Amino acid sequence: MGYEVEDTTYTLEFDDRPGAEIVCRAGSMEQHLEALTLDWVLTPQAFANRIHNDDEADRELRRLFAIFADHIQSWNLTRKGEPVPITAKGLLSLDREFAKLAATAWLRGVFGLNAPLEQRSTGIGTSDFDESSIPMEIMNQSQPLAS
Repeated sequence: MGYEVEDTTYTLEFDDRPGAEIVCRAGSMEQHLEALTLDWVLTPQAFANRIHNDDEADRELRRLFAIFADHIQSWNLTRKGEPVPITAKGLLSLDREFAKLAATAWLRGVFGLNAPLEQRSTGIGTSDFDESSIPMEIMNQSQPLAS
């Protein structure tokens, strides 16, 4: 009898969106490597510096949100009292800032990426983003490494 590998799950919670909660799977190593090639689309400096055209940016953003959507196990997001579907289309229907924040939190938290978040334009000063402000709980504890 073999060892059944369980997915590690994380709960993303957002300080500036009280009550919003997204439960995600960590994902496979193959998906990790693919996501690493896509994180540039959420980073303004990398996005601006990368040679791309509108079709490439659109295609890469949609691919990133499709990968993210495949990793979402549940969320409590509603619009006008109706649940937002947990699909790439549902993610793309969200407020731009929240969709980017959620995708970035997933990439940074689950995959350990350090790409900075885009600073919001508020008309008043901005501060550096502190990644520790995104609380995450590991729902299924991973097994200790065998030695």
